[in-house]
Amino acid sequence: MRGSFSIEASLIVPLVLAVMVLALRTGIDCYEETKAQVAKLGTSVSFDIVDTMYLLDEITDIGDLFHGD
Repeated sequence: MRGSFSIEASLIVPLVLAVMVLALRTGIDCYEETKAQVAKLGTSVSFDIVDTMYLLDEITDIGDLFHGD
C-alpha cells in the first residue's frame, strides 16, 4: 500500500513539472514577442498622459462612457 504513493508521485510530479515549464515557456515567448513589437514600433506611438488625465477628469461616471450622458 505504501509503495503505491511513490509510484503515483513518480508519474504525477514529472507531469506537473512539464506543465509548469510549458506555461513558463509560453509566458517568456509572449514577453519576447511583445518586446520585439515595441522595438519595431520605436517611438512612433506616443501616449500623452496629460490629455488622458484631463479626459478622465471630464468623465465623472462610468455610465458616461457607455451612455454619453
